[in-house]
Amino acid sequence: MYSGIRDINAKTNLTYYLSPEHKISGGADYLYQTLYPASLSGKIPPTDSASGIIAADIPPKTAGRLAVYASDEMKFGRRWQLYLGLRAPFYFKPGVHYFNIEPRLSLLYAIDPTTSVKISYTNVHQYIHLVQSYNSSFPAEIWIGSSNNVRPQASNEVTAGVYKNFSENIFQTSLEVYYRRLQNQLLFGGGTTPAIDNNIESELIFGKGWSYGAELFVRKNRGRWTGWLSYSFAYAWQHFDSLNLGKTFPFAYDRRNMLDISASYAISKHWSIAANLFVASGRAFSLESDTIIVSPGDNPLYNNRGRGRALGRGRNQDSTTSFGITADNYRLSPYNRLDLSVHYKKSRTVGRRVLETEWIFSVYNVYARQNSSFVYRTINPATRQVVAKEVPFIPVIPSITYTLKF
Repeated sequence: MYSGIRDINAKTNLTYYLSPEHKISGGADYLYQTLYPASLSGKIPPTDSASGIIAADIPPKTAGRLAVYASDEMKFGRRWQLYLGLRAPFYFKPGVHYFNIEPRLSLLYAIDPTTSVKISYTNVHQYIHLVQSYNSSFPAEIWIGSSNNVRPQASNEVTAGVYKNFSENIFQTSLEVYYRRLQNQLLFGGGTTPAIDNNIESELIFGKGWSYGAELFVRKNRGRWTGWLSYSFAYAWQHFDSLNLGKTFPFAYDRRNMLDISASYAISKHWSIAANLFVASGRAFSLESDTIIVSPGDNPLYNNRGRGRALGRGRNQDSTTSFGITADNYRLSPYNRLDLSVHYKKSRTVGRRVLETEWIFSVYNVYARQNSSFVYRTINPATRQVVAKEVPFIPVIPSITYTLKF
C-alpha cells in the first residue's frame, strides 16, 4: 500500500524592529497540496490460500491553503518577555472551505541571568489526517484531506517550563510539562479490513483525544565532550463513542517512556566520534479476543502483566475481562537502538570563499536489535488456532555521507 503527499509552497515574511526590545513580524504563505490517499497492489496468492490482496485505488485529491500571520515580541526591562501571535488559515477545495483563527501566547520571566520560567498557549488546526486502523490485522495508515464530512483536526496546548544554565552556559537544562486537547480525531471503524476505495469516508469514525506529560532535557554545549540527554514521560489517550464500548484507550503512538542520549567526542581538530542511544516503550496496538494469548515467558509481547488492560485508563480494571475490548489493548515490545558514527571535517580557503567538507561513516542499530514494527495474526498450522506474531523492522544499516558547504 502506498499513501503520500506532494506540497508546493510559497511563503513571504517581513520583520520590523521598532526597537532592540520590540520586534513585529508578519507574512503569508500559500500551499497547493496533492494527496495520494491509497493505492493497493499485491501478488496473486497461492491457490490454496483463502485470502489475497485486491488491487484498488483512491484517486489523488487536491486542495489549497492560504494563511496570513502576525506576531509581536516585546521585552519589558531585564526580566519579562512577551510573545503574541495570530495566524488565520483558509483551506479550500471544490465544495469545501474552512477558515480558522489561531492565537499563540507565551510569557517568559527571567529569575536571574541563568534561570527563567515560561508559560505558553497555542491553538492550531491541521487539514490533513493520517487515518489509522485500530486492528492489528490491518496496520493501515492513509492520508486523507478535510471535507464536508471530515472536519479539520484542532489542538489546544498549554505548556509550562523552567530553564537553567550552569558553568557559564556550558550546561543547559530544562523541565517542561504540557497538556494538549485534540478534536476531530479519526480512525477506521467497522470490520477487520476497511474497504480502501473512493467511499473511504463511510468507513471512518470520529472522536477526540488528549495528551499530557513532562520532558527533561540536559545539554552540554562546549568542550571535547558534548551531547544531550532527553527523557519524556507522557500519556496519550483517545475516545470514540462507537469504539471500545465508549471507553478511553491509549493512542496508537502512546509511548509512556522515551530516553534519548547522544554524546560526541572531538579526538582532534578534524576527527570526532558520536553515539546515540534511544530507548522507548512499545507503541499500543489492538489484538482481537479470538487470538491465542501466549503465556508469560513464551513471547516477550505478553511478558508484562496488565498490558492487555484497555478499559478506561487502566484504573480498577480486571485484566481477565478486558481482552474482549479491541482498541489498543496491547503494546509492542520495548524499543531500543544504538547508533555509532565517525566524522572527519576539514575546511580550506579558495579565493574569498571558505569550503567546508565532512565525511560521516555511521552504523544504524549497531547490535542488530530486532525492534518490532507491527503485529499480525496468523493461523498456527499445528493447532489451527489464531496466534499473534511481532514483525521486526530495520536491521544493521551502515552508511557513508559526504557534505560540501561553500
